[in-house]
Amino acid sequence: MYNTPYLLTSGDRPGDLNRAKELGVFRYFLKPVNPSQLLDAVIQILDTSDSIETEKPRTSTPQVLTKPIRVLLAEDNRVNQVLAIKLLQRMGATVVAVENGEEVIQALNNDGPFDIVLMDVQMPVMGGFETTQAIRQSEKETSEHIPIIALTAHALKGDREKCLEAGMDDYVAKPIRESDLSETLVRYIPSTRS
Repeated sequence: MYNTPYLLTSGDRPGDLNRAKELGVFRYFLKPVNPSQLLDAVIQILDTSDSIETEKPRTSTPQVLTKPIRVLLAEDNRVNQVLAIKLLQRMGATVVAVENGEEVIQALNNDGPFDIVLMDVQMPVMGGFETTQAIRQSEKETSEHIPIIALTAHALKGDREKCLEAGMDDYVAKPIRESDLSETLVRYIPSTRS
């Protein structure tokens, strides 16, 4: 689908990087490859292709929310964070982005209120499941409920159930598709329906 070559090599000799560029190599990695860097590179390709939707052709313009909403985005991967912010802003949302679960708790306490939380499952310091459980525990005292949507690269059978068991309301698989994100926001914030 994408004609974007990568180069994986176990040796680094003088001139290899220039030679790779001459051959049209997009990214150059030394083994052992850091899985996070490789994922970032793949997401960057998906993000810089002219279409965010890679399997389904876009049949309509991005949905614009009928009511302004505030979204708390918890994502430690910079590429994923930039993509999510871009998509959310195109829909008309205001976004506050943080990088770990402790920052989520701080933002909810200091920067709220928020209409929805988009929560990466795997984050440093405090992961998405642990953070969600802490939020749900504090909501028992307030009788409030903020929708929490997992952002996860794990789209395997049973993953949705794990998210629900942790107290999340749903999940959106990564790489994030504009249509999935839009449909989720509309589903959990009913007043944004057009």
